[in-house]
Amino acid sequence: MKVNFFYNLKKIFNKLEVFKLRRHAIDSNLFLLNKKCNQVKSILLYFPDYEMMHFGDHLFFEPLARHLRSNGYKLIISPINAMEFYFQDLGYRIGSDSSLENIDLIITKVEFIGALKKIESQILFIDTASSKIKLPLCNDMIEKVSEFLGVQYVDYNPVPSYSYVVNEGNLSFLGENNNYIIFNNYIDSGSIRSGSTHQNSIIDFVRNLKDRTGFKVVHTGSNNDKNHDSRVYDFVILPKINTQ
Repeated sequence: MKVNFFYNLKKIFNKLEVFKLRRHAIDSNLFLLNKKCNQVKSILLYFPDYEMMHFGDHLFFEPLARHLRSNGYKLIISPINAMEFYFQDLGYRIGSDSSLENIDLIITKVEFIGALKKIESQILFIDTASSKIKLPLCNDMIEKVSEFLGVQYVDYNPVPSYSYVVNEGNLSFLGENNNYIIFNNYIDSGSIRSGSTHQNSIIDFVRNLKDRTGFKVVHTGSNNDKNHDSRVYDFVILPKINTQ
């Protein structure tokens, strides 16, 4: 609870910072700071903080990265450490904080306004949770960023690229002829709105799905999740896999 309290407090302060961005809006959910580069050649996609950029969030940005790279931009990506492998496997250059001042344009989520407000480089903030988004998020980002840069987007692929990376985890207990349900009930994002009722709902849903399909359930989570969860999941046949 203590971790979630400080996490949620940080999110509240961030919301206040984001509110100030409204006067810099260039689209319904795009905001531009420090406009000083008319000809953008280098772009940094910046989201290295797990509290603001969770694992799955990165996948929404990969089609945008691929689209920009295919249009000739020098592209650098600063993801969280645990997702560097994904972008490296796809051939992207991984950046660091030293890239911030030597780049024509930084593209990031609005949640990073606090970390970047002192940076003088041109910054394009995207509100990925805006209720004004009318298209699938990958499409929305590609089309709006392309319009900002003056890039054509008639033909593009909005589906995140697949990266086949063999890790050191032992998955030998997974049978080739079985079907599986991947179950993870641990969440940081939105945890302030997620209580025991929501937990019971997802647990009941997975239990009923298992009974209805006959699939085996794989429970995933981190060691920290495991150590702080005393519940017994009687419908989980396979052991919990550490995903962090």
